[in-house]
Amino acid sequence: MKKYSKLKISLLIFLSVFIFFTYSERVMAITHIEPARIILYVEPGDRTTGTIKVTNKSEKETEVKAILYDWTLDDNDGLNATIAGSRPETLDGLIKFNPRRFKLKPGKTQVVRFTISAPKDINIERRGIVFFEEETGLIEKTTGANVVTQIGTTIYLAPTTAKSEFKLLGAKVYIPKDRQKKKLGVLSLNNQGNAHIRYIISYKIIDEKGALVNENKFTEQVILPGFKRGVTFPIKQDLKSGSYKMLLSFEFHGTAKKANYTIPFKIN
Repeated sequence: MKKYSKLKISLLIFLSVFIFFTYSERVMAITHIEPARIILYVEPGDRTTGTIKVTNKSEKETEVKAILYDWTLDDNDGLNATIAGSRPETLDGLIKFNPRRFKLKPGKTQVVRFTISAPKDINIERRGIVFFEEETGLIEKTTGANVVTQIGTTIYLAPTTAKSEFKLLGAKVYIPKDRQKKKLGVLSLNNQGNAHIRYIISYKIIDEKGALVNENKFTEQVILPGFKRGVTFPIKQDLKSGSYKMLLSFEFHGTAKKANYTIPFKIN
């Protein structure tokens, strides 16, 4: 059964800045990093470089080390981070950091430079998360283990020939029999390309006279290459009986292009 993920901030937050607690005890990372997301384009066989700024926001010195992880999204768009080298789109073996491990005094910033060497046969977007890990000096009560925090930035490396191929497989307005329940927009999306797509959905609902009765715009979402996704969103307005049209629009990151669709529906 296809699972549909609700449009909400959880993903992206997801994807771009992720704070991971190794243990259940709630501990805030004392470092801050920027940028949260890096997108690089490279010719096959060439090198490219970038920088990440790591700042110590605490009042004590801390030691930080950079660790690369592979990642993907599960059926509900939850982040699944795995050991570097475990996925075909990994950056493992391609990226080098300078410095990888360092100490930071309170209020100080370290610029971490990295170099990525693209394979000559690169034909898909590569990606990874660089976590900057620090030991807190705290002990987890149950296990006695050191509590470690990680905060990271997402890196995408795409060949200059990469293409994002967005396709709307299906769209409808779900009208429940119980009028007390929410009406839903239900979409099926597909990225048939070899690079990720960042998109924003907005809609307007007009009645049979063309008058606007409802509109909304959602936060940015991501769909990875080769992924199909179901998306649902609530239609808050209580619509009376009649014929309507949903004017659906997709805006895409990094381009002025839009994809517009019209979905007619009727409420009895």
